[in-house]
Amino acid sequence: MLYFIRHISNSLDGHATIQLLAPSGQVLSETSIKSAGGFPQTVSLNVPKELPVGSSLAAIGKFGRYSFDKRLSVKVADGSAGLIIIIQTDKPVYRAGEVVRLRILSIDHRKLPLAKDAIKGCHEFTLNGRDLLLANEDLNRRPLILTAEVTEEATAPGESVNICFLAVNVTMREVSKGCRDFKSGPDGLVRFSVPGLRSSPSSLRVTAKAEGGSLNPPTTTVLLQPWRSLSQRYLRVLAPGQKLKCGVSTPVRFHYTKLKNHSSVAFNYQVFSGRRVVEQGRFEPRVSQDDTDDRIPVESGLQSGGFITAELSLEPKPEWGLSSKARLLLYYAHPKGELIGDSRRLQVEPCTSNPWQAGALCLHPTRGVGLSNAALNALQPFFAQLTLPAVAKRGELVPVTATLFSYLQACVPVKLSLNADSACMKLLGEPQKRDCLCGNESIVLRVQVRPLCLGAINITLHALGLAENKGLCDEGKPLETRQARDSLRKSLLVTAEGQPQEKSTAKYICLNGSGEGPQKHEFPLELPRNVVSGSSRGVFTLSGNVGSPVSVDRLDKLVRLPTGCGEQNLALLAPNVFVLDYLNSSGERGHPLESKLKENIAKGYQRQLNYRHAEGGYSAFGSQDPEPSLWLTAFAVRTFGRSRRFMPIDEAELSGSIRWILSNQYDNGCFPSVGRVLNSRLKGGLEGHSLAPLTAYVLISLLEAGAEIPQVSRVGAVRCLLQELQQQQQDSHTMALAAYAFSLFEDSKASELLASLRDEAQPGNGESIFFFFFLCFLRTEATLHWHKNVSTAVAVETASYVVLASLKLGGRAAAKSVLPVVRWVLEQRNHDGGFVSTQDTVVALQVLAEYAKATSSSDTRLQIRVSSEGLGSTLTVNRENALLKQELFLPVVPTVLHIEATGTGCAFIQATVKYNVPAAEETKSFGFWVTALHANCRPQVKVNLFSFCSYLVSWAMSGMVIVQVKMQSGYRFEKVGASSWCLCLEEQALKRHEVDQDQVNLYFEELSNRKSCALLELVQDYVVENAVPATVTLQDYYEP
Repeated sequence: MLYFIRHISNSLDGHATIQLLAPSGQVLSETSIKSAGGFPQTVSLNVPKELPVGSSLAAIGKFGRYSFDKRLSVKVADGSAGLIIIIQTDKPVYRAGEVVRLRILSIDHRKLPLAKDAIKGCHEFTLNGRDLLLANEDLNRRPLILTAEVTEEATAPGESVNICFLAVNVTMREVSKGCRDFKSGPDGLVRFSVPGLRSSPSSLRVTAKAEGGSLNPPTTTVLLQPWRSLSQRYLRVLAPGQKLKCGVSTPVRFHYTKLKNHSSVAFNYQVFSGRRVVEQGRFEPRVSQDDTDDRIPVESGLQSGGFITAELSLEPKPEWGLSSKARLLLYYAHPKGELIGDSRRLQVEPCTSNPWQAGALCLHPTRGVGLSNAALNALQPFFAQLTLPAVAKRGELVPVTATLFSYLQACVPVKLSLNADSACMKLLGEPQKRDCLCGNESIVLRVQVRPLCLGAINITLHALGLAENKGLCDEGKPLETRQARDSLRKSLLVTAEGQPQEKSTAKYICLNGSGEGPQKHEFPLELPRNVVSGSSRGVFTLSGNVGSPVSVDRLDKLVRLPTGCGEQNLALLAPNVFVLDYLNSSGERGHPLESKLKENIAKGYQRQLNYRHAEGGYSAFGSQDPEPSLWLTAFAVRTFGRSRRFMPIDEAELSGSIRWILSNQYDNGCFPSVGRVLNSRLKGGLEGHSLAPLTAYVLISLLEAGAEIPQVSRVGAVRCLLQELQQQQQDSHTMALAAYAFSLFEDSKASELLASLRDEAQPGNGESIFFFFFLCFLRTEATLHWHKNVSTAVAVETASYVVLASLKLGGRAAAKSVLPVVRWVLEQRNHDGGFVSTQDTVVALQVLAEYAKATSSSDTRLQIRVSSEGLGSTLTVNRENALLKQELFLPVVPTVLHIEATGTGCAFIQATVKYNVPAAEETKSFGFWVTALHANCRPQVKVNLFSFCSYLVSWAMSGMVIVQVKMQSGYRFEKVGASSWCLCLEEQALKRHEVDQDQVNLYFEELSNRKSCALLELVQDYVVENAVPATVTLQDYYEP
């Protein structure tokens, strides 16, 4: 569009034609205007996209006897040229896995918004993370440079404006008038006031006119109609010119009318904050007319009739109670009973010692984009600080220190007080203190607290400036009494003594609704004799679908052990994929859980890239490891391949990982254990073990990821598995892995392996079992497992792969035959939905999702009645809430929980009791010694903690081992140190350490029968009396 503006004399009428002409004289575009008064007009002319070079603009017209014909050459700039993209992030620095929120603005060379659609709210943008380098961990600083040039066409400083007012009565007779010239201030605004009037006009017209020599200067008018007072007394509170500051008196001016030579008026004022009156008073000020610089001069007739207008100032001193907004009410009473008053909202700077920053971005349809930043620095007279440990044990005496610092030069009498929940925390010592706080000094209040309850307990500190000295501050010191205050609240996390334990009892119940009576179950929840008093608590859990294995807010708690390496990150990522897969396959698209699950997948994917090697493989500790791990890379490929249906995955990186895996395949088709294989169950090829487990696992990962496997590699891997199975006697775990791998190939060998596994299955709870072909007939609620001579984690993996292979071969028809195995797997779940370790959790959750897909039914209507000592409640399971996890907390444990189920459908019920015991059970697989030595006692107590460990099986290596150091209250971890005690040992297997509040987790990649050592340097920050001893535990990560 081309805009054309022309000024025509006001006294002439006429018309004009504007034409856009090609070099040949052809009219490309044309428009006409007619004027009946000659006011300036703006017309638009359509301009073709392809404008020939040498085009011209012609204006032809006639107004009265004046005619014109003007031509000039034109150039039209391409509207798409000079495109500016503004990208704004919500913050400058991000941690790995955080969501990056972007605001993207497109504007043209005129700084106008460029968008195909009208801006009506939010728009979605799809970005290529690879092109934007968002996934490149080598780049840790990505500055965005924003440049904006704005020509302001609205407010401006220093502009001359003439302001006039005219007051008339009901007969339109002039009552008063006046004019004055002003200049706009730095913010482009003109502030003025109209003085009080001697009589009540019916209207007041205020006119503002810009002065600049223009023939038609901009003018605006406002018409005001006053409120009438019966006594003709008026009062008006003016807005302060700036925000009020805490503790600083700021004048607030007001105008009022009074009779000449009349006695002074007594004013009352109140300051409100919310519904509270925080300040009030009464005063009789002297009249002063010195401060009249910004008032329009009044003509002499205005003060006749016995009335005058006076201007006074009130100086309130804002304190903490005014918050960020307050209201001032000013009024006085007329002798005849009329109440004259006015109020004004006051803006108060926040009473805190923090800088406040704000930014604004605006878009105008004709003036383009504008950016503005503002900063506010606020300072309060004093501020409080509360110092205490973050974590403590129940019953310990914990020191708490409250400190008050002053920014004032004068002294202030103050009061300090500490408060806490008396039912959960006992305060020892005087919790209050009154003292004199002088400039650049501090006051300290020290007490001890004894926590009595578990969980987070709040401790609150209040500091109050006193209005009266009362002998707190010495005479002769500069004194200031003000009611400033500060408050601070911190939480003390109180844990129980000893080692946390958990026991769960679970059932998977199904009712067909065909006239059968209610199902009844009893869950006895017992506690050991050595349970720590007060540490026990119980919970009942109900879920209507095994495909929703956990609550979304507990997905990060699936793995109970620390999660500080690449494998554990994948173990937290994979369950999100399984749940999403189930939601999509069961027609639950758009479920409220979907967005959270996708967010978790995106975070886990970005975090996993930190453990990637340049050649394409992954390892548990990333660049700290000398080479990638074949097993962990297969795990990553398996997880990412399933994830790409729900989020963008870098296909080049995924293909690179697949190529790296295939490049390590032996000529005979087997896959060796390249790099570290932390799970000792998959250490094929080491010390004479079979290569079948790792080969089967790699095959499963590639096939589930949808990888394109060359025919040579595919045939070789199958040949390897067949040879390994024939040459060596394999355990149940290896056979289950191979059966699932063959089932993905649809190979008949899978059925043979499943038949052998059924022969080895163990019935649960002493049940008898009979097999007929592929079906097993058991009594109701029977279970099957392969838990003989192996850990629970391995048994869960074995059972899970059996179910996966059976469902792959038989589909929905096989769901009934594997139900006893699924029941046993479900009974091994912990309260948070996970299992023992990482691999068993991942595979078991995959099984539950697949089983739920094969058995999903919309006909679920169950009533679950739960009762125990102090509890009686009924829960409902239906299609709407089947994916939710319902919980009931048990008021008393130990107890016996009675469950009665009626209706139609299936549900998973679980009762869990959690408690602490003084010490963990000892293991016969590891040797473990801990020695503590004082390094020094001043200025802080430092302790060196030496941890020695070894694997007692002389001919083998362990899997990954975790050492957990639960520090004594008051101590903090400083670093992992170096010592000759540790350096002299041959084994240095410590790969990583991490700190989680009062616990330090040490990751040992593997242990042999030689001693490994770790030195921890601990520093005592707080002296805690009656402190519970520190505990150090060691456990195998995969077979705890």
